[in-house]
Amino acid sequence: MNMKKFFMLSCGLALLSISTLTACSDDSPELPSGNDNNGGTPEETLPEISTPETPSLTDLSQKELSILDRQNEIGLILLNEDLARSNDNITLSPLTFNLAISIIANGADGAALSAFEKAYSANVDDVNALNSRLLNALPSADSYSSLSLATSMWTGQAVTLRQEFIERISTSYSSPYKGVATTNSVNEWIASTTGNNIRNLFENIGDDVQFMSVSTVDFSANWRNGMEFTDVREADFHNADGSTSKAKMLNDKYFIPFATGDSYSAVSLGLGSRYELLCILPDEGKSVSDVLSTFSGGTLRELRCTNNYQTEVELSLPKFEVNYDWSIPSVIPESTGLAPMFAKNADYGRLIAESGVAKLGDSFLQAKSRTKFRVDETGVHGSSASAVYSAVNAPLPDKQKELRMNFNRPFIFAIRENGSGALIFIGAINKL
Repeated sequence: MNMKKFFMLSCGLALLSISTLTACSDDSPELPSGNDNNGGTPEETLPEISTPETPSLTDLSQKELSILDRQNEIGLILLNEDLARSNDNITLSPLTFNLAISIIANGADGAALSAFEKAYSANVDDVNALNSRLLNALPSADSYSSLSLATSMWTGQAVTLRQEFIERISTSYSSPYKGVATTNSVNEWIASTTGNNIRNLFENIGDDVQFMSVSTVDFSANWRNGMEFTDVREADFHNADGSTSKAKMLNDKYFIPFATGDSYSAVSLGLGSRYELLCILPDEGKSVSDVLSTFSGGTLRELRCTNNYQTEVELSLPKFEVNYDWSIPSVIPESTGLAPMFAKNADYGRLIAESGVAKLGDSFLQAKSRTKFRVDETGVHGSSASAVYSAVNAPLPDKQKELRMNFNRPFIFAIRENGSGALIFIGAINKL
């Protein structure tokens, strides 16, 4: 029988409902069960528990959803750009990049500001409002996982920020101005906000840096419902370049949500109570890029894996760890809509306190990030730092009743918050 006859896919326009599944430790209180089971059995009946009130991400307006879709989509475009140039394992954080560029946009004017607002289909104030909501709600959304977010703004030695700019970003981004950017001060701040997981992002911050925005995320969560992978076996992994290598595969059978599309299959592995690891496996003969090119920001937000206790999935997923440095190679892809922000002479007159209109002149906006992401027997841990800054120097170069899901070839992964559909991380495994 065709494997895909076992799949179910529900891609409605409604928001993803909050996953209400069991906790990830025998010592933890159980969460109420919903229609989707992530690791349990059909016979389980779970008691309801009361949880502390947290800022909600399940009632976003259509305007907020539209902005969020563009944030997710820009992350997809940046990922695809690197995939076109490399067969390496790749990962980045759409969330941290969008926070960093949004802070800078508050100081943009002219074509740079117009480009930002067109790219996000919203004015900068509306983007600020959504970002403020994400910054306040995501860290407290799930008491069964750990997520911290931080934002910062820095200047060069000879640059003073406009007071109006400082006030604008302080309102939405928790008073992020930190002072003069030095190599030690910025690197130490990044390390302190990522549990020391992201270190030395900058080798040298030169005198040519005028201003810099940096955003970080640190995330960890155990598998939901007491899932644990005790069967770890070595098996073949078929790399994107045609070679075969040995990988340690996590193996087990669970009643977990799954889905299918025209060229892929997917499973959702619950993390904490409100996050999930979404693993998307291209069909035989399809590449990671083939599948990603069919996705939009809204597609990934609306993609919902379901199961309803009907099918036990025999899962085989590799343990993996990705450490990836990303930078804009020369210009940001035109399809992001943000290219005018990164052009020479882009207008940031609302940011720099100078007489007349402050333009970058020979400087231009640049971006770089470092992301670390790990999947193992117990769960997931990911950290990322993204920086957007102006400098003269060019950017650094790139360095059924039972279904079998065997991720033994290149696949896509993402960490998604269930209430909003926000992508915290997204990446691709091309080789192991």
